[in-house]
Amino acid sequence: MKKEVIATSELMNLVIDSINNNQKATFKVTGSSMTPFFTHGKTSVTIRKKELPYQKYDVILFKYKESFKLHRIIKINDEKIVARGDALFAKEMISTFDIIGVVESFETDGTITLSDDKSYLKRVKRYLLFKPISLRLRRFK
Repeated sequence: MKKEVIATSELMNLVIDSINNNQKATFKVTGSSMTPFFTHGKTSVTIRKKELPYQKYDVILFKYKESFKLHRIIKINDEKIVARGDALFAKEMISTFDIIGVVESFETDGTITLSDDKSYLKRVKRYLLFKPISLRLRRFK
C-alpha cells in the first residue's frame, strides 16, 4: 500500500468535511502532548461528531488560535471547556464551538480501545491524579 504524507492543514480540512457529513475520520497522532495514552506516529484515533453534553475526560479535536489540538477535557464551566494534553501542564480555554469532534476509539500496536472503556478511564483518572509526581520523576531519569 502506498503511503502519502499530507500537510496538517489539508488533513484537518478532510477531517472537518467528514465530521460535518456525519462520518468518522481516522488518522495517526503526531506530537507527544497526549503521552502516555497516544504515541506519536503509532496511535491512530477515530474521531466522530458528538452532540452536547461533552464530558470530563473526553478527548476532543478542536481549533485553538491558529492550530488544531487533540487534548483531553479536564474541566467544564457552563459554555467554557478547559482542555489539556495528558503530558502537559498548559491548559486551553475553549468554547464548544471550537470543538470539531471527539475521539471514539484509538488503536496502538493493534490494540483498539474505546474511549468509554471503564478500565481505560480508570487508568486515565489514576494517571491524571499522579501526573505531577510522575512528570517530575521522569526529569531525573
